Amino acid sequence: MKKHVVLYLIAVPLVSLTGCTCGSSPEPHASSGSSDAAAEIADDGARPNLPKVPTGVAASSDVSRAAEAGALAAKKEQRDGAANRSGETITEKWRRQEQQIADSPFELSIASAYLSGRCARGPVPENRGSTGGIVAQMKGTLTYTGKDLLMEANLEGALVIHVNGVHQMEIPFRSARGKKSATAVLRKVRGADPWVAGQSRGFVVETVPLSEAFCEFVPREVKMHVAIKSLGVAGGWKSWPVTATPFHFEEVVGMALDQQVQLKDDSGFIPADGHVTILDRMLVTRLDGTTDWIRRADVAYLEGLSKANGPTFPVDVKTENWKISVKEISSVKTFGDISPQGEDEFLAALEVTITNLTGEKRSAEEVKLQLETSPNQWRKPLAGPGLGKLPNPEVAPTETLKTTAVFPRYRFERPTRLRVDTPGSSVMYLDVFSYRMGPERSPLSASN
Repeated sequence: MKKHVVLYLIAVPLVSLTGCTCGSSPEPHASSGSSDAAAEIADDGARPNLPKVPTGVAASSDVSRAAEAGALAAKKEQRDGAANRSGETITEKWRRQEQQIADSPFELSIASAYLSGRCARGPVPENRGSTGGIVAQMKGTLTYTGKDLLMEANLEGALVIHVNGVHQMEIPFRSARGKKSATAVLRKVRGADPWVAGQSRGFVVETVPLSEAFCEFVPREVKMHVAIKSLGVAGGWKSWPVTATPFHFEEVVGMALDQQVQLKDDSGFIPADGHVTILDRMLVTRLDGTTDWIRRADVAYLEGLSKANGPTFPVDVKTENWKISVKEISSVKTFGDISPQGEDEFLAALEVTITNLTGEKRSAEEVKLQLETSPNQWRKPLAGPGLGKLPNPEVAPTETLKTTAVFPRYRFERPTRLRVDTPGSSVMYLDVFSYRMGPERSPLSASN
């Protein structure tokens, strides 16, 4: 039986720039404390923690319940022993469950699947503030297609992180956030309201916070594994894997996009171009040419997001009197006499050329630059145009001045746009996103 999984992604309040039109867009509008949970790293060869999947309908008396519990414990022991004999690894367990998705009697429609939170900032690690970690979130709809009558249904699973070729991490789901459930079938399945064939119910999944150490590197693979453990009148207790949805961990620091998305408004949805996504924010360009950071709660897309490469350098823009070109952007720790002291403080160095398009001599100090190091956070240069630090800012007609503009940034910041202000012209933007920017210290990578 072939499963059909509908992906209509609409971000919810819970949980690239190639071909970007933001070079000529108007100026944009200015737009979780939680408990820590330890998730052990398990060797692939370790004994698997198999889920408890009892069979049979709940007993009607304390005596029968006790007998059933004893029988279930015996069956679990048999299953665990069989698993040990078979030598099933953690990787094999999740791969097996992923292969069982096609057999489940549920159709899945994912409304949102992304990461929220932020990477802690500070000049040195010991001064970083606590951010509550990184949380993976998913919301959507499940439609039951089976023939049984379900009297109870709960969600189970984990966010499975393939760290490298040896280890995996299993991040459990969070059961509650305040008075609300963070992981649940939103319309509770119960005896007075059983789940019948053809009926759809919403669901939400949220993991416990991941360590902020995951800001340091990109794991090889990350998937949200979700199963439904249901109690049927005829079939008893069964566990049905329903999805193994990939997550892009590049989104923690920033991931380039080059695809059309839909923006929610009062009249429905309007098309827009997506350029960059960073956790729960996405940089988009509307039909009127304006470029803004939008909450993922207000963005929809028919298919999963695809990682793009970002711009091909050099990139340039023309104003009334000047042509500004960025040949390259790079991360440096020092530049000349500029040397940030903090371990987490770095510099973004932009190789810039400025060409005088007029028929008269002009000063390059007319050109004012700002770099967006994180959504709607703009930094002024420490060296380069606009600060009077050029040896000779005068540029003759049609001539080009070469310089390096240096901006402060933190290690977990991946710059997105360069803002260009010149007299008599509208504010212009250049796409300068690069995966080579942040984080500078990375003990593991996707290539390991």
